[in-house]
Amino acid sequence: MIRRKSKPGAHGRRSADRRHGSRSLLVLALLVFAFTAISVRLYFIQVYPNPRLTRLQSSQLSRVTELQPQRGDIYDTNLEELAVTRMVDSFHVTPALFRPDPVQTAALSRLTNLPARDLLALRKRTSHFAWLIRRVDETTSTKIKALGIPGLHLRKEPQRAYPNGSMAAHVLGFVNRDSKGVYGIERYLDDQLSGQPTTFTFQRDALGRSLYGEKALLQRQHYGRDVVLTLDKHLQYVAERELAAAMQEHEAHNGFILLMDITNGQLLAVAHYPTFDPNDYGHADPASWRARAFTDPFEPGSTFKVFTMAAALAREAISPEDLVYCEDGKIKIGKHHIHDTHKHRWLKYSEVIKYSSNIGALKIARKVGPATLHDWYAIFGFGQLTGVGYSGESAGSIKPVSQWDEYLAATSSFGQGISVTGIQLLGAFAAAVNGGFMVKPTLLRPTPEQPIVEKKRILPEHVSTALRTYLFEAVEPGGTGVRARVPGFRVGGKTGTAQKYDQQSRAYSGERYLASFLGFGPLEEPRLAALVVLDEPRKSYYGGTVAAPVFSRVMSEAFAYLGLHSTDTNRLILTDLAIPEPQLPPEALLGDLDRFPDLTGASLREVLRRFPGRDFSIKGSGFVIDQNPVPGTPIAQVSTIAITLADRSPDHERPDTI
Repeated sequence: MIRRKSKPGAHGRRSADRRHGSRSLLVLALLVFAFTAISVRLYFIQVYPNPRLTRLQSSQLSRVTELQPQRGDIYDTNLEELAVTRMVDSFHVTPALFRPDPVQTAALSRLTNLPARDLLALRKRTSHFAWLIRRVDETTSTKIKALGIPGLHLRKEPQRAYPNGSMAAHVLGFVNRDSKGVYGIERYLDDQLSGQPTTFTFQRDALGRSLYGEKALLQRQHYGRDVVLTLDKHLQYVAERELAAAMQEHEAHNGFILLMDITNGQLLAVAHYPTFDPNDYGHADPASWRARAFTDPFEPGSTFKVFTMAAALAREAISPEDLVYCEDGKIKIGKHHIHDTHKHRWLKYSEVIKYSSNIGALKIARKVGPATLHDWYAIFGFGQLTGVGYSGESAGSIKPVSQWDEYLAATSSFGQGISVTGIQLLGAFAAAVNGGFMVKPTLLRPTPEQPIVEKKRILPEHVSTALRTYLFEAVEPGGTGVRARVPGFRVGGKTGTAQKYDQQSRAYSGERYLASFLGFGPLEEPRLAALVVLDEPRKSYYGGTVAAPVFSRVMSEAFAYLGLHSTDTNRLILTDLAIPEPQLPPEALLGDLDRFPDLTGASLREVLRRFPGRDFSIKGSGFVIDQNPVPGTPIAQVSTIAITLADRSPDHERPDTI
């Protein structure tokens, strides 16, 4: 058999073709496998998401932000704005897109007060967000927006504002840059005013820019709860005005006025001096931020005699018409001597308040007994928080009765050796004169969630009635509070002139005093009570001279504003009322009165100012102690007015001291 010979190279070509085909099949198989693997993987990713990948995707395409609610507003009792939140402009940048040119950079630096290098450094940040400037005024905002810088964005932010400036600043307090309450009601009710934040997820594009506008974010913002206070804006203004005038006149270190509706404990005015503007609290002395009437205890002095007397009457330890021997103005207890301003041998117990006798008060305290007296001070709320609604309130200090010696038992009866706050003093006084009911002092107007606290009787009605009578007599001629009288109304009250304790010398100072007046009115139907305190007045330091006239002016306007009817229309009271003198004939200055008034306690300037054009016969200098015609003389019979003045006003009392 003859074999055919193959052509040269044919076998090589067939081998190469077989190898090429094998590689193609291998590649195809790998592609099919890869495609299948990817498809399977995609299927599992879609149907069974991997938590890690889901988080990665979410972080790239969305962002979760916490939206703080807009802070609630604060109103006075008549719904007048005291603190509000306004939306103002802030600016932030997206660093990857922030590309200002040199001209824009220079202009932005001027508007923001930021160095150009700091502005350019923002571009190097790796985050998607960076603040540029926050809470700018409208003019600055308009100029920044006009620059048209890429990557620069506007955001609305809340800003707290106090439209009345310094009015009620110590009550309101203020918030910090992050709208958190720092002082006052802003701090005490921060949770309520702030509300609860909400979270919101918004989508972003590939460059990290939000796909929602500022308006969409604001629409999702919640609001905190509004707060309505018991303060009355008008009465607050009156109290602050009169306090500032008295502080400047007497060059006092600081002071405050509290005005309360004693039927329900609501505070109508809380004035402090010196004051500050909560819109710019950073430039004020931090010491001026405190509401001293709530936070700073002090020794009350003679105003405390009211509660010693109340305890004695409630326990029937004394009979008001009985006599107490006042030691001719001086008594020794241990190594200490206690004095009275005016020497008295015998006084009725009911006259101890009128003449502000320290010796009479300590003898009343002896009748009650230290343990019982200590219990009654606790019943009146001393040594305890009142719960007025203010952060930082102090409870004051009264030592346990086990630590009382004979001397402390004596001095506590007239307000020495113990410390109280202004709000404690006024709250206890309200119970003494409102019929005997303890009412909780409050700054917050009642709501369904926070109703009025039920009154609690702590004194019999007849005891409260007796106290009102004694306090009324204390502001009548011969009493220490004569300058507290209010034109057309019968009021009552108690003066206080307390020496301040010097911690360095460990003794009571002979140069530093606290002058006060604690009063109420009208006598027949008590509605209001007020406490006036001036710390370290320089020109005069007697409570009857410094604080009592302030009480008179505040209560006069408060009675008129609240529409209380005059209860004593046949008497014209002369006090240092800060009222411009009308240019009227003498008869017109007497109004509808047909009887000559009681001038006791008035200064010569006051008398001459009230009766221009009259003929006078004047003896002495100082304050009126005697007059002719006598009070009640028909005006038609008056021709010449004769007055006798003394060097010292009868309202001077001795400082409560040893």
